[in-house]
Amino acid sequence: MGLLTMAALLKNPFVIAMLTIIAVFYYLSLDKTAKKALTSSETVNEVEQEVETLSSQVAVIEKKLEDAQQPLADEKVIRDELLLQKSGEYILQLPVVVAEETVPPLETQKTPWQEWQEILF
Repeated sequence: MGLLTMAALLKNPFVIAMLTIIAVFYYLSLDKTAKKALTSSETVNEVEQEVETLSSQVAVIEKKLEDAQQPLADEKVIRDELLLQKSGEYILQLPVVVAEETVPPLETQKTPWQEWQEILF
């Protein structure tokens, strides 16, 4: 008896329309959720790349900081940039020489008449 009424209920056009509307809303909800998940995944990837970039920049800056805290770095700044000296030392600062590249002279192409003239005379 319960199955008969259930079959009759499922054949009712109003029930079919309601089930169709519920199925459409369910599909749209799933589609919207999938789009949100995709957008979230893309955002996570972008943030991970940014974190990786910033991590490498931090590593470089930490290396520079570590190098700057060495006693030899202080000595280099004092001697090279400030041109200070210890007692009994003399500073010799050499000028920066830019090496000029010598360009070999280009041979000019002789005309055939000039070449014949050179051969004959």
